[in-house]
Amino acid sequence: MPSLIVHSRGDLRIPIETGKHLAAEIPNARFAGLDSSNHLLLGRETASAEFVALVRDFVAN
Repeated sequence: MPSLIVHSRGDLRIPIETGKHLAAEIPNARFAGLDSSNHLLLGRETASAEFVALVRDFVAN
């Protein structure tokens, strides 16, 4: 099953390596790093719009 793993590059709670490792362990997974330091995205962040675009693109394909 195709999977999309999205992780904030500067996440202080869970290191980005964890997201990359997860994506590497799932066949057909795609990893996307977001330019954010937050664990949970805030709506006013540019990364929030990027996240929505990534999910829309993933679901459409």
